[in-house]
Amino acid sequence: VHYRARPDSDAFELDRIFHFPGRAPYRYRSTMYPVEGRQVAEVMRFGLCWRTLFSWRDGKVRMAHRGYGFRIFGRIIPFPIDFLFGWAYAEETPINDHEFSMMMEIIHPWTGKQYGYSGRFKIIQRRDSKK
Repeated sequence: VHYRARPDSDAFELDRIFHFPGRAPYRYRSTMYPVEGRQVAEVMRFGLCWRTLFSWRDGKVRMAHRGYGFRIFGRIIPFPIDFLFGWAYAEETPINDHEFSMMMEIIHPWTGKQYGYSGRFKIIQRRDSKK
């Protein structure tokens, strides 16, 4: 995961490459924007976004579904398509200063689990803002 942030913006970019067994590497890029309070919108290709509520509970960062939307002209516009894709949920658990585990899943109310992944991740390089 490559993380990018700029001092003139409250958003940050994540550029990830997933390696699934038997498949070519998959690159996934998104930008996180604060919405209000503890809510964040993760904007993906074509402006589609997942709105989520961040919380810290039981030693984990939990990301609870708050709907989908589109980022248009710098604003997050709610788009009620939950019935098509289902509800997303994710959590990250710190293991130590250099590792964390994460799981993410999308559950549809009628058809069950649509997508999910989990794994253990290691921070291999840290760039601190202080120099």
